[in-house]
This record gives sequence, C-alpha cells and structure tokens, in this order.
Amino acid sequence: LELQPSRYALRNGSKDYGTYLSSWVLQQGDGQGSWVTIAREHENELLDGNRQALRSFDVAEETGFSSHFRIKSTGPRHERHPLWLLSIEFFGLLRRKSVSPLNASSSIFTTTSPCRG
Repeated sequence: LELQPSRYALRNGSKDYGTYLSSWVLQQGDGQGSWVTIAREHENELLDGNRQALRSFDVAEETGFSSHFRIKSTGPRHERHPLWLLSIEFFGLLRRKSVSPLNASSSIFTTTSPCRG
C-alpha cells in the first residue's frame, strides 16, 4: 500500500503539561534513502497541555504516493520538548499495486481510494 497524504494528526504521548513535541518536520521517503519534507511546524504549542488530545495538521507540499514516512524533531532536545507521541494518523489517498502473475515485469494494476488513518 502507498499513501498520498493531504493531512496528518498527532496525539501527544504525555499526560503532563509542558512535555510535548513543539518543532518537527514530516518527511516522505522514496524507499531508496532519500527524504523530502512535506510538512513543517516550528514552536507549535497545540500539543502542549492537551492531555493526549488529537490535533491535525495540513501537509504543506504537493506529494506523490509513498509507503515511507517519518517525523523528525527539529526543536529543543530537552525533557520539556521530547519526541513523545501516542499516535499518528494519515489522511489522503491510498493506493494498492498488484502485479499480474502472467507478466510480472510489465503489468501493474493500480487503484486509488480516499483513506483515513
């Protein structure tokens, strides 16, 4: 399965105020080791004090389909702003590729459908 994301949601992993992720990037990979930043948040306080509430964010860049995503903390690296998440959800188009057993080298059937999570 591959995803073309349009939004994503994060849930703070801590129940304590002041312990949250504040600056990060969401990156999409090509499966070959290259990563492209598709969303960026800087000094965002939406996850602070939310007591594990879910907050959603837009994907800022036009993206293709991928099955490789990562979040990297870009802000302060001390105990008050760790990379501490309970969950991540993706929203966008989901695509499944299947290869025909008759001609596996050239026949690919692709379907796309909206997805949540």
